[in-house]
Formats: sequence, C-alpha cells, structure tokens
Amino acid sequence: MAASCSTNAPPNWDPPPGWGNDAETLDPEFYWSESGDGTRVTRALGLDSPSAVMCQTSDFLYLFESKGVYYVWNRVEGDVWKITSPQAIDAIVASIKSNGVKSLQMQLVT
Repeated sequence: MAASCSTNAPPNWDPPPGWGNDAETLDPEFYWSESGDGTRVTRALGLDSPSAVMCQTSDFLYLFESKGVYYVWNRVEGDVWKITSPQAIDAIVASIKSNGVKSLQMQLVT
C-alpha cells in the first residue's frame, strides 16, 4: 500500500540528538499509509499532503510539513501543534538542537 505521506527531509541538516529522519525511524508505511494514525489525524484537521520530516527515536513526537507549514504531532496525547516560530526548517532544527521542542513557539491545532 502506498504511503500518503512523503518523507522529503532536507539534505542540508542533521536531526537533533534523539531524533531521526531516515525511513526506518519515520516508518511511513505504518504511520502514514492510508489507514495510518498520521494520515487519519492530518485528514481530520484538513491538512493536505503531509510530509514527514523527522521524529523522536522514542517515537512520541513527529515533525511534519503541510503546505509549507511545520507541525509537531504528539502520538501519545494525539495533539497536533502548529509551529509559529521559527518557521524555516533549518531554524526549527537548530532551535530543537539548542533548547529542545519547548523552545518552539507553537499553537495547538487539535
């Protein structure tokens, strides 16, 4: 079954410690297939063409992009947060590397 979510991580940065952006870590067939949790969550929110960017290797948080906007999905709690600042992926990654996810300014979507 084809995945609904692509995994087009930019090649010019490495994920922060504890995060991964390779296909094995992102597991797109499980989370982003037609019946996957990620696909169901993004559809329910009206988000089109989600693209998995990276996820915590502990498998709790996913960072994904939809139409140029970045989001954090908490698989355990089911919440999706829109990242409002910074907005560029390189700045988002740098912020997570320096100060963790809590350093991002986010707005709850769900």
